[in-house]
Parts: sequence; structure tokens; C-alpha cells
Amino acid sequence: ILIAAVIAISVFMLFFNKETVQVSTMNTYIGSVTRTIEVSGSINSDSVEIIPIEANVNVLNIYVKENDYVEKNQKLAELDTEELNITLEKTKLNLEELKANLNNISNDKSKAILSSNALIRSNENYTKLSKDLESAKEDLKKAETLYNEEVISKAEYDRYEQSVNDVSSMLKTAELNLNDTNINYKESEEQKAQDIQSLERQIKSLNLDIESISKKINDNVIYSSTNGVITEFPLEQDSKTLSGQRIVIYSTDNYEFISNVAQKDAVLIREGQKSIIEIDGVSTQYDGIVSQVSKSAQDDNTGSQLPKVEIKIKISNPDDYIAFGYEGEAKIIIHSKEHTLIVKNESIQTE
Repeated sequence: ILIAAVIAISVFMLFFNKETVQVSTMNTYIGSVTRTIEVSGSINSDSVEIIPIEANVNVLNIYVKENDYVEKNQKLAELDTEELNITLEKTKLNLEELKANLNNISNDKSKAILSSNALIRSNENYTKLSKDLESAKEDLKKAETLYNEEVISKAEYDRYEQSVNDVSSMLKTAELNLNDTNINYKESEEQKAQDIQSLERQIKSLNLDIESISKKINDNVIYSSTNGVITEFPLEQDSKTLSGQRIVIYSTDNYEFISNVAQKDAVLIREGQKSIIEIDGVSTQYDGIVSQVSKSAQDDNTGSQLPKVEIKIKISNPDDYIAFGYEGEAKIIIHSKEHTLIVKNESIQTE
């Protein structure tokens, strides 16, 4: 049709126009038309593992360093567990003692003697915890002064406050146990069931303590739970850990391209749209899918005063050439139409 129209125009110009007109034709073809938006951004990981480190623990061994690549379940470091092991053994001994007491109370008929012994232990425990609470309150008062003077951090102050709460809770439990044993001493047979329940509660509590301590011991051997690159590793061998330290691992299993896009372009971008990503200095092109479009726009602090919307593109075919922080560009396919008649710009010209 287009060629016929060109011929008709040529005939018209030949008869009615005195000037010589040169006419040439160009083939049309069927293809696809694609509209894209090009954005700049950088490579990041869509999965980050953060391992908090308990403060004031000796570092026995370290097996990696910052920027190392690690595999899932790889050993990273080993912390000292000596104090925890001692605490665990003491707790287990206390547990065995409580179990023995429970067995005696359940089977022994001489309740009065057992109740008397339990009363003594409860008194000792209550007295000790009362002193511990007073000491903890004094330490908290000192810590409050230091915190107000900005000598210690909020985290350190919180630990003193938590210590008071913990001892108060333990003291309340000890007070309940003391009241129980007093009643048992006066009414041994009638309170036998209550004695058993009290010991069972304590046994349950110690079992929970043992479970918690055992978990801490296991956690003192630190493993990665993902394949990735270590971006933060503050531990040093033969030194103590500090408050707030952590190990950070950026997963290499999944990469994403992050860009702050101008509002006029962001309104055209939708989750699920395909894209082609090119990284500066890397010849490979990477396929991607828009995985997230932020619901809020923010100033990007560049002075442009134009709101920007953060978008994330999940990279479908990552390889070893990709690294965190690399910059590049992404062409996001906004619209594509197949089997379309395409005419080049040069198809119609006048001279």
C-alpha cells in the first residue's frame, strides 16, 4: 500500500510540477516495537545475614576476615565458653539436687525434716537475692549518674536496668518459695502437693536455663547460614568482644539492582516488568525483573528538589563478575508490541 501511494505521488508530481522530483522507495518490515526507560543504580544483595555478638567474651579463634567469600554453614569464629560451661555445670548440679528433693518429698514420709531443710535453703536464697537486689539497685544508681554524664552508653545503662529487673523477678520467685516452705513446715502433709508443684516449677525453670545456656555455648561457635561475602567482621583473635559488634554477610545467592528513579519515570514502572542491566566495565548483559517499586518518594539529597522513588530489580542470571556496590544502568521495558509494521525514518523525505 505504501509503495502504491509513493508511485501515485510520483505520477502527480510528474504531470503537475515543473520541477524534477526524485523518488526512491524503502522496504517496510514486520518486527517488534519496544519502549524503555534507562536508569542508573548499583548492585546490592536482597538477603543480608546479621549475626549479633555477645559483649565481653574472649575470641579464641577466627577463621575468616572481612571481604572473604563464605559458604553456608562455614565456621567463622569461635568464642570462649569456659564461663558458660561452668555455669552450665552448676545449673545441672542444682537441677539434680532439685530432682532428688522432689523424689524425697514424693516418697519420704518424714515431711517435717525435709520441710525444715527446704525452709533453710529458701531463707538463704531469699537473703542472698535480697542483698543482690540492693547491690544491683546501687549499681543502677551509679550507672544512671554515668549515663547522664555521657560516660556510658544507653546500651550499658539498659543492662544495669535489666539486671535489677532480673534480680527482682528472681527475688519474687524466691519469696514465693519461702512462703511455700513456711506453710509446708507448719502443715507438712496438707502442703505436700504444693511442695511437689513448687519443685516442679523450679525444675522446669532450670531446664529452661540449661537450654538457654546450651544455646549460648553453641552460638559461641559462629557459622554462616548463607553463601555470601563478609562485609563486617570486627572480631580479633585473643581479644574481648565489644558491645554492639556484629558480623554482616551479604548473600551472593541473589543480587538486585537498586536505583532512585525520577517521579516522571517511576509512574511508568511496574513490578514484573523485564529489564536489561549493564554494569560499568563488564561486557555481559544481565536479565532482570522489577521486584519492588517503593510506595513513597523521597528527596535524593542531590539538590534537584525532585522526588525520587526507589526501585529494585532482581537479577536473573548473576555471575562472578558481579560485586556489591558496582554501578551500572538498567533498561526497563515499559511497553513492547510484537508483529508491528515498521517504517524507518528515512522512508519519506522531500528535497
